[in-house]
Amino acid sequence: ASVSTLNLETNESATIKILVNNNGQNVNYAPSAGAGFSLSKASGSIATANGFGEVTITAGASTGTGTVTFTQSGGGGSNANNLLTVNIVAPAATFSSFSFSSPSAVGVISGTGTSRNIDLTVPAATDLTNLVSVFTTTSGADVKVGATSQVSGTTANDFTSPVSYVVSKAGLTTVTYTVTVTAAANPDPLNTSATPITKVTLCHRTSAVNNPYRRINVSIRSVVNSDETPNGHGTHTGSPFDPSFPYPSNAKNWGDVIPAFYYTGSSGPVLYPGLNWTSTGAAIYNGTGAYYNTCGVDGRTPGAPITRIISAQELLELETKPHEEGGGGKTRAAVLADLDEMGANEDRALRDAIGPGGFQSVDSSKSITELITSWNTLVSATTEEATGIGQNRATLPGILTVGT
Repeated sequence: ASVSTLNLETNESATIKILVNNNGQNVNYAPSAGAGFSLSKASGSIATANGFGEVTITAGASTGTGTVTFTQSGGGGSNANNLLTVNIVAPAATFSSFSFSSPSAVGVISGTGTSRNIDLTVPAATDLTNLVSVFTTTSGADVKVGATSQVSGTTANDFTSPVSYVVSKAGLTTVTYTVTVTAAANPDPLNTSATPITKVTLCHRTSAVNNPYRRINVSIRSVVNSDETPNGHGTHTGSPFDPSFPYPSNAKNWGDVIPAFYYTGSSGPVLYPGLNWTSTGAAIYNGTGAYYNTCGVDGRTPGAPITRIISAQELLELETKPHEEGGGGKTRAAVLADLDEMGANEDRALRDAIGPGGFQSVDSSKSITELITSWNTLVSATTEEATGIGQNRATLPGILTVGT
């Protein structure tokens, strides 16, 4: 005979399946006297189909323990005299939800009885030492970690190791939850240590929800200093853009997305771990899922080319457009300073044509429209017939003219 256990709270129900050796046979059952629970089948046998018999067991209003014996008709086999022990316990004080708001992560609650589990996955490189949980519990329940009372949305804990939360309330069963937080693995770097790079393509944040990123190529020194400390884009921190979040007009703040890469440090190849280089950041960078064209790439089609590069002229117009029109709502001076600071290789010819003072040296008496018009005449390209034509690219020999 085999023995198993079912734990039910008072007045709780559970449906169990009984495996039989042969379809069409019956399973007889015999609950113990005064078991404190009822079965959904009125007779002493349970008809079976597809190899299983089903019965629902409903606990009574009082706690206690009872048994029920299931016997397959005809006897013999591994399913003869299966004994089920039913423990009826007081309702438990429990979590109904458990999550983090920063970073956003929803806990998966599992288990029954007095020892249960909650598992959460957070982005790679998340600091696990000071996370604040947001939770809901049985009304009036107390929550503690050790001797410290927990307040939802307020109390921080160190989750570098699993943390035990105890939920209790007078008259209810106390439950201990083991909360385990796992940091997701980072996406792979762009290159290997054998091939350090000197330039990197990244997603530079804007302040416009309609075009939240500008895809640009920059020197790695615009990301990380020679002493391996963050610089420029490497300091543009903040969570990646979330298209579902209603950003207020005065707080359109999100961070750059920079892939991980190897570069040459003072003593050899060094791994820059990336900024916001998580599954979400990689989706923004590669234009996949809900993030197609968020950073200039339409990843809905495998191998799709870059489909939208924002020029300096377009960025100036976009970022100075009012918030209510989907723009950044920034001043002209702020956008010109941003263009100088970002150091995009795509802007190099225009920046050189403007002069040694860069974008911030332009004539302040000109309107934005006049600036954009003058910029359009500063750089021109004359191309010849395309060569090396492929599915997604071609070579255009020609002459780039800077200045007039």
